Amino acid sequence: MKRIAAFMAGFVALLAVPAVANAAYPVADLSLTTSTSQVASGGPVTVSGDGADAGAPVTMFLTCAGTTRQVGTTTASGAGTFSATIRVPAGTPNGVCTGSVVTSVSGGFVSAAFSITVSSGGGLPATGGEPSSLLRLGGLAALLGAAGVAFAARRRAAA
Repeated sequence: MKRIAAFMAGFVALLAVPAVANAAYPVADLSLTTSTSQVASGGPVTVSGDGADAGAPVTMFLTCAGTTRQVGTTTASGAGTFSATIRVPAGTPNGVCTGSVVTSVSGGFVSAAFSITVSSGGGLPATGGEPSSLLRLGGLAALLGAAGVAFAARRRAAA
């Protein structure tokens, strides 16, 4: 009977351990904003947020086309806010990139994610040659036409 009572006391103590362990790691809210949702390859994006521990290091990563790179670090202010301008690595292909920010909160680490779209730039895509090449072609056609008219006039005059 004593063995059963000791076993039950140990079992109840084991059940209480997860409740104590969970209390040591509170869930924190880390909020993020970005200066833009679309950027050209090699372009800048400012990432700002709050919810970090005062003075905590903040590290920023960017995953594009399956490759993750560390793209920035900063330090949270006394109020837990932070802001840093990161650059999308040059040569990053067009598509959606996922960024993440990692910092410490209440003795643990927390991360939050953001997304940006990398594009080759604004405006319409190039669909042909430069206008100067068309002008050159037109000038050449006019010269050939004038030479043809002169040749025909000489031929008539000779006949």
